[in-house]
Amino acid sequence: MKLSGVEAYFDQLFYVEQGSKAAIIKNYLKTKHFSENVTFIDDMPTHLENFNQLIPNGTVIRIRRPRARGSDVEDSRFKTCANLEEFSAIINN
Repeated sequence: MKLSGVEAYFDQLFYVEQGSKAAIIKNYLKTKHFSENVTFIDDMPTHLENFNQLIPNGTVIRIRRPRARGSDVEDSRFKTCANLEEFSAIINN
């Protein structure tokens, strides 16, 4: 994330390596008075679906990774980006 330049677009970032990412984020949000949009970025449609179910007012963005398994499959349910320029276009609209 640091090398991608994405960090500059967010006030706060945290990473989840085990368990349900969406459940951990939802529990985190319960501990805060939170009024801003939450953006979730992942390459796995199942993680994005889970996030949409638990945090329906959040924004999900699917990462399309070169040569990654399943990355070439189109999924119209999610906004998709492959690089920082595409990501910037999504969050600035």
